[in-house]
Amino acid sequence: MRILLLVATFDELSQRLFDQLRRQHQLAIESSDHFPPRRFEEYKPELIINCDPQLAISATLRQHPHCFSLLSGIDHNLGQHALSQALLTKSTEFGVSLIQHRADGDKLLAEHRFALAPRSQQSIKLQQLNQAYGQLCQQLLTLLASGEPLPLLADIGSSHMASPISAQALKIDWDADGSQTIIDKLNAAGDEGIIDLLAGHSVHLYRAYPEYKLRHPKPQQLLGQRSGAVCVSTIDGALWFDKVKPVRTIDQRFTAVSATTAIASKLRRVFEFKVNEPLPLDSRDYSDIRFECRDDIGYLHFNFADGVMNSDQAQRLLAAFHHACEQPLKVIVLMGGDDHWGHGIDLGQIEADREPASESWRNANALNDISEAILTCEDKITIAALGRNASASGMMMALACDKVIARDSVILNPHYGNLGLFGADYWTFTLPKRVGTKMAEQLTDNGLPICATAAKNLGLIDEVLSSEDDAGYLQALHQYATGVRQQNLVLQLHNKWRNRRKEEELKPLAKYRAEELVQLRRNFADASPYHQLRRQQLFEPQPLPAQLDPFRLA
Repeated sequence: MRILLLVATFDELSQRLFDQLRRQHQLAIESSDHFPPRRFEEYKPELIINCDPQLAISATLRQHPHCFSLLSGIDHNLGQHALSQALLTKSTEFGVSLIQHRADGDKLLAEHRFALAPRSQQSIKLQQLNQAYGQLCQQLLTLLASGEPLPLLADIGSSHMASPISAQALKIDWDADGSQTIIDKLNAAGDEGIIDLLAGHSVHLYRAYPEYKLRHPKPQQLLGQRSGAVCVSTIDGALWFDKVKPVRTIDQRFTAVSATTAIASKLRRVFEFKVNEPLPLDSRDYSDIRFECRDDIGYLHFNFADGVMNSDQAQRLLAAFHHACEQPLKVIVLMGGDDHWGHGIDLGQIEADREPASESWRNANALNDISEAILTCEDKITIAALGRNASASGMMMALACDKVIARDSVILNPHYGNLGLFGADYWTFTLPKRVGTKMAEQLTDNGLPICATAAKNLGLIDEVLSSEDDAGYLQALHQYATGVRQQNLVLQLHNKWRNRRKEEELKPLAKYRAEELVQLRRNFADASPYHQLRRQQLFEPQPLPAQLDPFRLA
């Protein structure tokens, strides 16, 4: 079937649908704000699927017999503001709706609903909403293939888009709002965050974590700092803020950075609660790195905002991995975070640094150190458990592990994107080792996302775990890790040691690293295109990436 997919950006949702559709159909993908009418007519799509809630469906598109939109929301409350409205009103159910656009109005054909818990929009989108989009898209394809008449749940006309929430409704009243109310407002605010004062600095606040011990008689007071986050008092407790973005001024624009970076000048007398080793998973104290032992298996969790890792976080994760290696265990599982497994260097933190080129180099080397530690860990079996999406250095770090498994819902990007970077993390060793030199070149050159099943078929990962929910996935993961532990560990570790020695004789790891970093140093030079590309990615609306050109109409 010839399908035209209309998207606003090539985000994780678009990547999921793109990968899902291109494997079974002839697919073209276009930016929803502009696609050439002449080429559209030449392409003659049999099916049009729009995922941009802001796209005004034209009369031309409405004349097409199979023009549909997949939109967030249910109960005629749809579009980009629907999730914000649902969270603010404490709805217990949310989902995705399938709309058919006809000349006589819009028709609701189907919904995919799920239970809605009070948490961040990013978590809901990445853990529930994107999967619902994929399932409803497949339902549409199945309906069309059956040849049966399409169902009709309701005639919804054109007035079904949710209204934006006013800034006043989201404004934090520190003298009246308790910790949970503030968290609820931040969840409803979504990607834009809430503009407020943090130690006198005007910033966008995004997400917060409750603090259960520290208190102050006055709200909005700085109580402490830890691992880049700051603790702020509320009327009934306190909250930790890990990442904020200074508000743009007339002559300067800012990126999201660690909270301690944003208000560094106000922290001289603020006590730092240092973490000498990873906190247990069940600890209620704030921490972005945690470690748990279960049945002689170690699980290392690293929950970094947006899945990116700045230099300090990478150094702390390296220390946490060394701590795990010191435990009397034979299997270590790298878990990633709640919303992401890992996406590599922190471009926002780099941009905020006085010397972005130097910080880029420092950040990349800090991630390299983690991959090296994993590759040279000879007395443990290491497993990368990709329960969430991974890309760039995050994906390559996973490949340093002995075994790589992924949840069936994840999307992987084994390449370094559109920043003009050669890459590092020993990828020139680990990627060809798994998929062969030719396929490694294809994956890194074409820069396209792949699903977990396709990754396993290529040999990129070892196993795919299927599960409908997090609890089922974690149980399946533990069973897999237990199976690894119950095998002949002595033989596994001996083979690992022997193979590492053979590989080292053929070409030392140090040489792979040196060769990669020669290329990367050139990428980070002051005159390199990387710096302009980084700023474009951070500050400007992103067009569809060049690697999609073979799938474009134009």
